[in-house]
Amino acid sequence: MTPAPSLVFIGFMGAGKSTQAAEAAKLLGAGEAADSDRILEAAWGRRIEEVFAQDGEAAFRAREEQVVCDLLEHADGGVVALGGGAVLSGRVQAALGRHTVVLCEISAHTAWGRARGRGRPLARDRGAFEALHAERLGLYEHLADAFLPEGPRSRLAAALPHLVALASAPKGVRLVWARSASGSYPVLVGRGALGGVPWPAQGRRFCVSDETVAPLLAGRVPELAGLVEIPPGERAKTLATAEAVWRALVAQGATRGDHVVALGGGVVGDLAGFCAATFQRGIPVVQVPTTLVAQVDSAYGGKTGVDLPEAKNYVGAYHQPAAVIVDPSALATLPPEEHAAGYAEVLKTALIAGGALWEHVA
Repeated sequence: MTPAPSLVFIGFMGAGKSTQAAEAAKLLGAGEAADSDRILEAAWGRRIEEVFAQDGEAAFRAREEQVVCDLLEHADGGVVALGGGAVLSGRVQAALGRHTVVLCEISAHTAWGRARGRGRPLARDRGAFEALHAERLGLYEHLADAFLPEGPRSRLAAALPHLVALASAPKGVRLVWARSASGSYPVLVGRGALGGVPWPAQGRRFCVSDETVAPLLAGRVPELAGLVEIPPGERAKTLATAEAVWRALVAQGATRGDHVVALGGGVVGDLAGFCAATFQRGIPVVQVPTTLVAQVDSAYGGKTGVDLPEAKNYVGAYHQPAAVIVDPSALATLPPEEHAAGYAEVLKTALIAGGALWEHVA
């Protein structure tokens, strides 16, 4: 029998990998998390900083590679935490392939505050420490299947069911945990995500889509309890259309225990989100954006609404999604002009953000 994938926590020094892994194992009832640093210290009978000082980093890395590869090869479910530098090994990177790799994100500033003065051999000089953080970040992000941001322990509890479900998603689907002051939620990104991932919200699904998108993609939303189609385009983003959606949801038997699936571009996302925010005083919405602009911009942040004759988006509410599912294969039916419009939004965001995002887009 093929062994089950494990949740493997990686990240830089001070990111809380051991703490997060231990908490995840406890919440899952999976026994104790396997911690590569603790295993190495037990085998040596010395602390890691002592091994660095007495034997050198090369000797430590060689033994670490051996221990971690053995750990990952024989892991059958459960939870594992790896030392910050363990993933530098090509053998370790290959061994991670069958597991769900969770990156514990941390800024260089926060990591330095946690690591300095604690005897860590690579946390003695701040400049070198920050350079090492920048050097490793790209590798961590390349290896990660899921990204867990800094935050309270409750964030791990909320994310954990989605991290576990990721094991059954199509290869290449990744999970990002979105954060805002009014709520946080999973974003599942990758080809095959629509219809290929365990559904990320509870209750029955009532899809709102437009008459162009629904025939193409609504069949990929699993186990729909109802479907409401609206005319395509900005002209449909009105209170009259919202009323038609509300009444269709009533007619189809939607309740407060159910949720709306917003399947389409920005107009559908805004309108369906607004209808979800107000139907029976608010039910969840899962955003499934099908245009590039919606996939990179409008599906996030909880902005919903409809237009009035006097102005655009004059009636609405902030209603954060329960989840966002981004499947790039949904863009295959778009004309070139729509792709160009979407990339203009990407370009604008990259120019504002600068740094690595601008370098990548440029």
